Amino acid sequence: MLRPALLTLAWAALSACSVPDLQRSSPREHYLAGLENGGLLQTRLVDEWQTAARSALNAPARLALPVSETIWVEQATPRALAYRVSLLEDQFLHVMVQSLPYDALNAANGEVPPSLINPLDQSTAGSQGKVFHEVYSDPQAEPHAWLKPHDEGSESEGNEIDHSEADESQIDRAFWQVDADGEYTLLIQPELLAAGRFNITISVRSALAFPVFERDNTAVRSFFGAPRDGGRRAHHGVDIFAPRGTAVLAVADGTVARTGDTPLGGLHVWQRSASQGHRYYYAHLDSISVAAGDRLKAGDVIGTVGNTGNARLTPPHLHFGVYATFSGPVDPLPMISLRSNSRPELTDNSPQPAPILEVDAARLNVRAGPSTADPMLEQLIAGQRVAIVARAGAWYRVRTLEGSTGYVSGEFLRAPVSARPETDSG
Repeated sequence: MLRPALLTLAWAALSACSVPDLQRSSPREHYLAGLENGGLLQTRLVDEWQTAARSALNAPARLALPVSETIWVEQATPRALAYRVSLLEDQFLHVMVQSLPYDALNAANGEVPPSLINPLDQSTAGSQGKVFHEVYSDPQAEPHAWLKPHDEGSESEGNEIDHSEADESQIDRAFWQVDADGEYTLLIQPELLAAGRFNITISVRSALAFPVFERDNTAVRSFFGAPRDGGRRAHHGVDIFAPRGTAVLAVADGTVARTGDTPLGGLHVWQRSASQGHRYYYAHLDSISVAAGDRLKAGDVIGTVGNTGNARLTPPHLHFGVYATFSGPVDPLPMISLRSNSRPELTDNSPQPAPILEVDAARLNVRAGPSTADPMLEQLIAGQRVAIVARAGAWYRVRTLEGSTGYVSGEFLRAPVSARPETDSG
């Protein structure tokens, strides 16, 4: 437990985090500048806080999204989590941090961090403190190449998460729109002196809207890479079948580059994305509703489904293609596939696990994610001890004494022998 005098000094310094020449810094870097301005940058606690972030960035978890994890934080023990995710241009990464109350837990059993217990009446408080969440395109670069959060107001209603069950919780959300295909690292770190129980939910929305009105990816019947003309060429898109005259919709914001009519694609539209990284191709149209230079919003009608061009002998369908600026045609199906509306549970009233547990199985698989479908990273042996980093449902993210991290089933962990209460044998 930190001494009250140090707490008072730290909070005073943190509240003064306003450095005019660093307004373009990321929120976390701006926060660090405030610590330096308050004379706290060289303290042991701040050093441990930065070390926690570096350690997380050096060993990020690779998970299939969506994912939900719970972490417990004490004032005197800085924490940080990092995730490495593969994202596509125009996808939206959504992070929600929920500060959970401790009212439902039993403080007498040690399930509440001591920093949240009032020494006068032993009552418990809710989780407290800001949680930073930042996305880096290259976490090893100095300074970090961080992405600016996107205005969540432009998100579609279908991407919203229902918070009606979490009225007593404090919820902080952030969106990032991805400008280029690649791998990104998400860092999540509670600020210095934060304490409590925090649930972290990470999800991603498909990069593009579906291009045919009232259809979804089940209407795709011809796929990217399929042979054409007896194998002399490959299919550079997907074919989405729908009745003639069905509206064709812009998949993203952008500008109409050109329209035309050719023997191969028939009536067609080329669209440039707003970020200029991808071009979208809509072909075999029955009619066109736009002209070159028109500005489009995702969902705008650009034409109707037909079978013009070399599709005149096939049922009406839209040929939709995506072309990257430097790498040519790419498979559009992952970008337009409609995701399930199911979301991870927002609340986790499970008790806080002990910080150190040991393996209660002859061999225990460590996996890259919280399920048996995730790749196995290594095996632990009976009695081997691990530190608990976070909980994801019935799975724990753990760190071994050697520094490796991964997920194991909580069913096969137990309290260390030395920590168990002795029983009366008599």
